[in-house]
Amino acid sequence: MIQCEYLIAHVLFGQEPIWQTLSRGLIRSIHRNTSANGLKKQVQNPVMGNLTYAQPQHVANFNKLAHWRKIVHQADCPLVLVDADCLVLGQVDCAFEKEDRDIILTSRGDKWVNAGVVFVRPGEVAQRFFDEWVWEDEQVLYRGRKERKPDTPYHIVGQNQISLWNIYRDWEQHIGWVDCETYNSCEDRYWRNHQLAKVIHVKSALRVELKKALIGRKVRRYPELVGRIASYYDGLSS
Repeated sequence: MIQCEYLIAHVLFGQEPIWQTLSRGLIRSIHRNTSANGLKKQVQNPVMGNLTYAQPQHVANFNKLAHWRKIVHQADCPLVLVDADCLVLGQVDCAFEKEDRDIILTSRGDKWVNAGVVFVRPGEVAQRFFDEWVWEDEQVLYRGRKERKPDTPYHIVGQNQISLWNIYRDWEQHIGWVDCETYNSCEDRYWRNHQLAKVIHVKSALRVELKKALIGRKVRRYPELVGRIASYYDGLSS
């Protein structure tokens, strides 16, 4: 069992340089800004197998979720599961004080969840939730494009987000919510007003700008935020 005050864990596939850089930056941020233990689970790149419709990113997301499940089954302390391209800029265990639920997700308001940050109170409920989430995620892998699309007004394309939607109603009573703006700053509207963010999700356009900064090129978008986070990657290969 993993015992600690609280644990921030991520899964990293393969040896691609940019992902190694992002992962090391995440670990630095945990050590500098929190009292949490950091856990990095380095695994091999997933194999596609005989999947007709699934894309490589679908398979990678399924495998990440499967490894998250293993971590949940081993944990014996509050647990924060994050994508490897996150940075943690402050204590985030306050999310457990805001919501007395077994699973805590990050709300994007008018959009469905970004599942790259999940807070977990370990125990039987959390274990059963992740068992079902992983099972449903695997079913989604084998569905065609039309069959993958869930019956929802939201525009959902992410593998883990689709499967989470499919099981959400069965688990709603066990799920709490905290705001993305603070706990999973994952898109343009949050990056432009980032002062409250405790977790920055360094993806999409923000990652492009960060990569420019790391090689000395001019940063045109989100310069204040890039300046805030670039030091976590100083001296790391990208």
